Amino acid sequence: MNNINILFKKIYLLLILTFSFFLILVNTSHSAEKIGSIVNLKNEVYALNIDGEKRLLDLYDEILLGDEILTNELSTATVQYNDSSTIIIKQSSSFKVTDFNITGLKDVFFGRVDKGSVIIESGKIAKKTDGSMIIELPTMTLEVKGTRFNIENNPDGTSEVSLSEDSFGNVGTINIASDGEVKTLFDTEQVISVSTETGISERPKTDDEKKELVDVSNDLIEASSIDENAIQQNLEE
Repeated sequence: MNNINILFKKIYLLLILTFSFFLILVNTSHSAEKIGSIVNLKNEVYALNIDGEKRLLDLYDEILLGDEILTNELSTATVQYNDSSTIIIKQSSSFKVTDFNITGLKDVFFGRVDKGSVIIESGKIAKKTDGSMIIELPTMTLEVKGTRFNIENNPDGTSEVSLSEDSFGNVGTINIASDGEVKTLFDTEQVISVSTETGISERPKTDDEKKELVDVSNDLIEASSIDENAIQQNLEE
């Protein structure tokens, strides 16, 4: 009887070890998944991976799931993700994708902007009916449906979001959630602000803000014209 119990314990331990190894293997392969590439950058731009390791990025470098892209006061970066979403990360800013899937039952793009400013032209995931693109900020969460938009995290703790026409002339919507309150942004003339003290507020877009989202069109079109073959060729060279 004791021998049987010992045998069952060994089998149980073996199953536990096998399952643990499988989880580690899955997690490792998932975290190392390539989800995008650097298609433009200026000065020093770094990526901080999920293990806390920092690496200096170069043009056409791969961006992996969980990488936090960091710019300083002199640098900018443009990343094109595998669903054709393009993100311009402005000076002294960060951007990270925490979940990305375009091959499963539900396509997802979950990102975070913890500091600074980014401009995002959403890709296939946000344009699909059953796709889910979620961007988290310190004071709000954005649910995006097919559009170009600008995010600003200000030094006073206020976060702002505005939208414009994308490269195809389409305007989508953004559902903004903060502290139990939800507001839908669909007007390209408005900016939604969120503060921990005053909650959600709305103001007209300034002329400079309008111009920025229009002027960035050339950068986004140039980024979208770079295909995977060109990136691979440059990496090999």
